[in-house]
Amino acid sequence: MIGLDVKAVRTQPAEIAAKRLSNSMRVFLRLLALSRSLDREAVGELIAARDYDELDWLIVSHLTGGE
Repeated sequence: MIGLDVKAVRTQPAEIAAKRLSNSMRVFLRLLALSRSLDREAVGELIAARDYDELDWLIVSHLTGGE
């Protein structure tokens, strides 16, 4: 699940504050693409093995462009 709580900075002019929404959409779409490219087979194997520390590393590494 991917969710974002988006709030524009109230002290900015509206046209600038609207960037917050477009940037949030860009972040969401990037996270969506990353989540869809995660190795589901590896995730399933780690869950079956109850190796949640390695699963955590797999996901963090994938999200941060690591190994």
